[in-house]
Amino acid sequence: MNIQKFLIVLVIILLSLGFGCVSVDILPEPESTESRLDLLSKMAPNFTQPVTIYWDKYMIPFISAQNDQDAAMALGLVHAHLRLGQMEIAKRLAYGRISEMAGPFTTNIDSGLRALGFARAAQDILKNMPSDTHQWLNAYVAGVNYYKNFIKQMPHEMRMLNMDNEPWTAEDTIAIGRLGGIDVNWLMLSKLLPERTNKNWSEIWKTVAHTQGYTLNDTTKSSVRLKKDNQLSMFIDLLQPFIRSGSNSFAVAPNQSQNGAAMIANDPHLGFSIPNFWIIVGLQSPTYHVVGMMPTGIPVFAFGRNEHIAWGGTNMRQWASDIVDVTNLKDLSTETHLIKRRGWFDTIRTNRLSPYGPVISDTGVLPFPKGRDFAVRWTGHLSSDEITAMLGVMKAKTWQEMKTALLNFSVPGQNFIFADTKGNIGHILGTWIPNRNQNFPNDLWVTTEESDKSWAHILKVDKLPFIINPDNGVIASSNNNPALDTQIPIGWFFSPKDRIDRIYDQLTKKSKWTAGDLKKLQQDVYSESYIILRNAILNKVNVQSLSNKSLKLWEHLKNWDGNFDLESQDALLIHDFTINFADRFYDKKRYGFENNFWKGNSYLPRILADEINKADQKEIQSILNASLEDAYPVLKEGKKWGDIHHIRIEHMLSNMPLLGNLYRFQDFPISGTQETIMKTSGNMISRKHYVGYGSQARHVSDLSNINANDFILFGGQDGQINAENFIDQVPMWQHGDYIRVPMDIDLVQKNFSYHMHFGRDK
Repeated sequence: MNIQKFLIVLVIILLSLGFGCVSVDILPEPESTESRLDLLSKMAPNFTQPVTIYWDKYMIPFISAQNDQDAAMALGLVHAHLRLGQMEIAKRLAYGRISEMAGPFTTNIDSGLRALGFARAAQDILKNMPSDTHQWLNAYVAGVNYYKNFIKQMPHEMRMLNMDNEPWTAEDTIAIGRLGGIDVNWLMLSKLLPERTNKNWSEIWKTVAHTQGYTLNDTTKSSVRLKKDNQLSMFIDLLQPFIRSGSNSFAVAPNQSQNGAAMIANDPHLGFSIPNFWIIVGLQSPTYHVVGMMPTGIPVFAFGRNEHIAWGGTNMRQWASDIVDVTNLKDLSTETHLIKRRGWFDTIRTNRLSPYGPVISDTGVLPFPKGRDFAVRWTGHLSSDEITAMLGVMKAKTWQEMKTALLNFSVPGQNFIFADTKGNIGHILGTWIPNRNQNFPNDLWVTTEESDKSWAHILKVDKLPFIINPDNGVIASSNNNPALDTQIPIGWFFSPKDRIDRIYDQLTKKSKWTAGDLKKLQQDVYSESYIILRNAILNKVNVQSLSNKSLKLWEHLKNWDGNFDLESQDALLIHDFTINFADRFYDKKRYGFENNFWKGNSYLPRILADEINKADQKEIQSILNASLEDAYPVLKEGKKWGDIHHIRIEHMLSNMPLLGNLYRFQDFPISGTQETIMKTSGNMISRKHYVGYGSQARHVSDLSNINANDFILFGGQDGQINAENFIDQVPMWQHGDYIRVPMDIDLVQKNFSYHMHFGRDK
């Protein structure tokens, strides 16, 4: 469940219990692109010089301004017009203000979010921010607020959740940026904490290390009982849309491309909720000339291109935090928070602060050992400046300028892949990271002494390795370990190698790539992990012992090509076998799978393959045979992968009881799985599941042509329900089509049908 769905569920529960009242709006009437843009055309923002916003039929804007501040203000108008409801929900989550919308049941969640303090560094960031960034950010904020003050009715989401129309601030944008910069390892920690009391904790920890290529001779064993809290799962649900990391980014050098120019492809992996996290925008001002995708509520381009260089990124999964045992520290300071609760009394919550960060064990949300204190030390509490960094990238003329700009970039740590018009391709590590030793951690937390040593020196992009123009002419990142040549450990928990290995395998198999080829590669659904598992099964099975049913399945698996295509029956067979085998095998071992940690984990196929390879054939034969036979109904009934692997087009309010179906617009089968290049990640331990996370946006740029920039969203540009551009891009996303966004202003004027003029020349 994503955050927006979660909030609506709570609101309706409160309504049924009599807490407050919810004004249930009729869904907005269908509205055309022309009608939606007509509202903007009636505005008269205080631009200092004429501004033109061109719109195409997909409601993609291209802003043309004669000075940078007007350009930023226009961005504020555009973001607010397209996604104000989404922005307001994200803002309240970042500040721990969920109870204002959902009532008293989320008090502890709000308390935990406030302790984490996503805006904790905001004042220092703004204080240290260069004046030109200040001007840009303030102009963006002014654009958002002009829009909020002009419109007569707030977006549907704000009315449903009873949100006030309060002014937008620069701190709000910083807070949302920090929320999006969450350390993705927190999700792993939240899953591992409840397992630390498991009698097999040592084995679990060794297996975790082994999946990342480490060997542990001994590990810390738990001697304490962890407090169980029924709000842990809710807390994880709230943060998962921001914690989950994915993405592919790859570039091809001129000698590997058909037209002799570098090319780049990016597809970020986030939740499939509507509206999409990204907005496609084009912009031209004296300093900036960019097309690309922008995160909602933040006035920078996360990926895209300018006239000289194109860039994309993947979450680095760097270890950006320490959980520090501060039990023996004395005289910790405190801070108090007034938490307003819809339909209930307000309350005061207090949390403690240590020199290592907020004492997160005070919140009662995460299951830390009783009687001990733990603080979270996070680089997101430091005064880095990602807005300044990305503004520098947006105007960079060379990769050296891009690398210098990223000195300010810390969270979320990114593998920046780039290609430029001179034919260079490369990989830059954009992050701030403590200087740790190379040993895999002994436990989930560290001592104050260990943290002091690591955090004495924070390493930035200038102290980290990078790649420029590799000999093979290709470069890629897929949330894999980006250690490169460094002796510095970037992190401990990375994605399986399926995607990165597949990308390199395909890119190096041939030369003379075209942009069309890169688009096809973005939709590849081959899974190396399941091929490894399939081979382990085939190598261990005694064919003579198989029943007729199992033998038929064995033949199917032997001939499977490894693709999770929606029409593939064999993909469904291996999926069913995996569920059957894991249940039986781990039940027999009484370790691991029964405690749910490995269920749905993307490493499960490789772990199972290791277990099968290590097992005695006689010991495992009966489990293999039974697991194969149990999958026989798939073959008998003629079912295919697409019969169980579905995706929904659903708005953030779709989980609302009674009214939720109003916000569900379509349901269709989809190819892929959680570790294919086209990532479509669902609950892989379920025989019928819906995809909630994956490749929800795509970008390809051919550097031979300033106008050859293609984008697509799962969803659409417009956040207004039932508007013409609300979900209009889904069929194109589904079929692998893209929308071209040119940079040449003459071509923009020609191809973008709606011209909106502001200022003296209006």
